[in-house]
Amino acid sequence: KAAEDTTKAADTTTMAPAPGSTPNILFIQVDDMPFIDLWTEAPVPAPGMPSLSDFTTAQLPNLAQLRSESAVFTQAYSSSAMCAPARFSVLTGRYASRSVSGQNRANSGTNDPTLGTYVSVPNTKISGTYVVNNVAKDLHDKANMWTGAVGKWHLATSREYEPALAEAQNTFDYVGAFYRDNIVEENDFSHNMEWLVEAGQKHMTEAKAKNKPFFLYFNPTIVHSQDTLMAALSSSVLVTPIGTLETPPVSGMPSRADMVATATAACDGTGIDCGLAAGMVWLDEGIGALLNHLDSLGLKDNTFIMFQSDHGMGQKSTLVEQGVRIPLFVRYPPLFPTATTVELPTSAVDYAPTWLGLAGQTSSYDTDGTSWLGLLDQTEAAGPIFTEMNYQRAVLVGKWKYIFMSEAATFAARVVGRYPAIQDLEQLYDLSIDPNEQTSLVSSSDAAAQAALTQCRNIMAAHIVDTCPNADPSACVKPKTVATTGGTAATTGGTGATTAAPTAGPTAATADTTSTTRAACPVPTEYPAVAKRLGNVGYTIVSGEDAGNVFPVGEDIFGPFEAGFGETQNNIIRNLGCPEEKVTNAYVIGGIDTWTAEAMMSYGCGISLPKTDPSLPVTDAGHYVSLLDMCGGHTRDYHFHERLSCLYEEAGAHSTAVGESCDGTKLYGRWENFEESKRPMLDACNGHFGVTPDSNGESVYHYHVTDKAPFTFGCFGPDPEHETKMVTVEKCREVYRACGDGDTISITTYVDSQDFSKGTVTFDYDPWCPCFDADGSNVGTKELPVFSAAETTTKAAEDT
Repeated sequence: KAAEDTTKAADTTTMAPAPGSTPNILFIQVDDMPFIDLWTEAPVPAPGMPSLSDFTTAQLPNLAQLRSESAVFTQAYSSSAMCAPARFSVLTGRYASRSVSGQNRANSGTNDPTLGTYVSVPNTKISGTYVVNNVAKDLHDKANMWTGAVGKWHLATSREYEPALAEAQNTFDYVGAFYRDNIVEENDFSHNMEWLVEAGQKHMTEAKAKNKPFFLYFNPTIVHSQDTLMAALSSSVLVTPIGTLETPPVSGMPSRADMVATATAACDGTGIDCGLAAGMVWLDEGIGALLNHLDSLGLKDNTFIMFQSDHGMGQKSTLVEQGVRIPLFVRYPPLFPTATTVELPTSAVDYAPTWLGLAGQTSSYDTDGTSWLGLLDQTEAAGPIFTEMNYQRAVLVGKWKYIFMSEAATFAARVVGRYPAIQDLEQLYDLSIDPNEQTSLVSSSDAAAQAALTQCRNIMAAHIVDTCPNADPSACVKPKTVATTGGTAATTGGTGATTAAPTAGPTAATADTTSTTRAACPVPTEYPAVAKRLGNVGYTIVSGEDAGNVFPVGEDIFGPFEAGFGETQNNIIRNLGCPEEKVTNAYVIGGIDTWTAEAMMSYGCGISLPKTDPSLPVTDAGHYVSLLDMCGGHTRDYHFHERLSCLYEEAGAHSTAVGESCDGTKLYGRWENFEESKRPMLDACNGHFGVTPDSNGESVYHYHVTDKAPFTFGCFGPDPEHETKMVTVEKCREVYRACGDGDTISITTYVDSQDFSKGTVTFDYDPWCPCFDADGSNVGTKELPVFSAAETTTKAAEDT
């Protein structure tokens, strides 16, 4: 508790690269590009929506080649349904509702601040704190990368070209082929993909000459305004926003006449719009030329190549799936040696922490996103995913999608005809059975839908208050919220809001079946299965009390790892008692379990942890100082990682149940038989077969709390394919892509953080891998004792 900072901590998830191995980053963001029909991860269209992009692989060979070598993200979301807000999130890792320009506009009287930030193109700029707080600045300052921006900007405060260019140049080392914003009819220039490609190639070449890794933010202006693209492709290659070039760009692309012929053949009699065909062929050839140049520099396989559209195009300017789901694929052989699919839901706000993680760095400011390095084998996001548009907000929580409007919005008749509830101020959809959002469940009597509605309302209300520009954020219009634990909800102040009065639960180890709304907790369909490394893997089923703190039923149980501790967590580290001159020694990358992370901080600071220190601030738990409280949890949004010791008594025989995994399998305290001082022998998931106090004499698979990682759930078992039905360390590591992915680091800690005289120990550690062998190592191969024990380990044998 004492170590808890009062400010929101930035996500600092990282994957530690080897020294000097920081990859280049090439981010290609296409303007208004639809899904290609062949790309099966496209969101399901609403009834009556026509196919707009029925291209063949042969018509777009370069994109097809890139995609065939990439990891395809099947659930990628833009943060907004319009380009400027979406681009703001890419560069800052923050939602556009936090933009200084948008919030200032609300507080200037232009918009009503109690309705929230009006998230729109004119309101979203790189201004104020974001001139410094952006990923390009961090990559330059912290990773020594040569940063460059090419193409469409659309985030300038100035309406004039030169001042807008200067704004971009203040953010990036190099800016080339600059377009201030969209091309409009009155402009005397049009799209020029060749000019952009030449500028991108120049930036790569300069970076290699400087012996620096590069970050290239590459933004084609196509395929925006597709009805103009055939004419643009047929025009002069010399025309640009800065005037007429003296010589054509040297890009390695085919002639425009050849590309016009290719585009014409693609749309002739096929039903494809000829303007879109022109844009896609132009784009394809440009991407091919850009990647060919990268290959010629010998840099392609050490470049993290991301390709995406800036937002959805099926229903642009709406928060339905067709408006915010985007194509995203990533080529990077060290992380994805072969083509694959990634089902982890991800958002544009996740890119900044991910890119910094690739460089072994953390953000210098708070971000809304989470690095997805190390989480790629999960199918549930680490937290809620928000999308924003005007006064509309949407949140994705597992299979549930909730849309809230603080003010009524008007939609085109064609949109209303395709989405029956789109004008409702509240909407709830179960995307697993209603992927094209045809039936809102707000008024449904289904218990699961109503529980999800309560959960989503609470999450949305918190987001709105957190991003509200009003002087009193609690006065912002938000959904009604209700209690998430036992007791009666009490209405409190705030426009349109009711919030819960928290109620104390029973004392320790008292069973309670009070209904509670919990964070998204994915239920496996096949076993053994991945358990989240960030986010909850289960929840408590009893309440408890410790040092005056009450822990109600339904508290989240998180996986073993922390997102990391870096510059933005300095106050947390200081509050542990770390001397100021040693704070940076205590930084911990993401993907380290909480016990090891604390040991690393103890060593880095030269202090004992955990400890009782009367010189430090008194907390509800006295002077106890640790990353976790005495019961094994932390943070204002409370969750457990370890111990859960205040939820059961160390007495009798088998420990009582304290929680359940996402699939409802019970988690027990640490004793197989306390009276005999017997600990359970467990598999790699932290589970085994045996009789429990709740199983009526039947041998069942269940989990136990352990003192060392993975603490609660290492994975979800059992393993139906293994002869013992137990999950081996080897099998566990097969399940997790993060295990054995080449990012192993060396860690040094004290042998005993309470007694430094015992010396230090250095060991290897694989970040984000929750599969620990018999020696407690997640890189070692010593099999767990349960597989060689004389006592039986299978359900069938124990039943016998």
